[in-house]
Amino acid sequence: MDRDDARQAPARLDSAAGPAQRTSLRVRPRFCDAQGMVHAARYYEFFEDAFIEWLDEHVGGYARLREAGTDLVVVASGCEHANPARLDDRLTVHAQPERRGRTSLTMSYVIRRGETLIVTGRTTYVAVAGETGSVPLPEPLTAALDGGPGLDRATERSLGSLRMVSPIRDDTTAPRGETR
Repeated sequence: MDRDDARQAPARLDSAAGPAQRTSLRVRPRFCDAQGMVHAARYYEFFEDAFIEWLDEHVGGYARLREAGTDLVVVASGCEHANPARLDDRLTVHAQPERRGRTSLTMSYVIRRGETLIVTGRTTYVAVAGETGSVPLPEPLTAALDGGPGLDRATERSLGSLRMVSPIRDDTTAPRGETR
């Protein structure tokens, strides 16, 4: 994958690229550091778990993508911390596609404890097949993305401070004459 010469504009927050998914989790001791707070690296695990649940609900699971001959690899991720989560907190993870390219998908995440914002994050995935590099997003995924509603207002506000520039090249950023 060639991702170092072109950068995309920040993802738009006024509309989503697909349907949302909410999941819940309880903060377990293994998620916490010595101070009893969720360790910063654990939020990426929470994001990945929420994405897998999103795939289960809207695409038919990750296995369905694999059956289509496609894997998704992480090429960019970010997390902004607003408040700590602590042992035994019950959290809600809101996962939603934010941007879709020809070969990429950016998911946005908002984690809350009740109404309290804990973290916001984003992960950008690129579809790959074997040794051929990036490929167009597979049909099961695009079908799910085509049927989704926009971001809800609370999610838009929560994500407003997290601006990530993704190093993904897709058909809108490839130099003239080059296709992806």
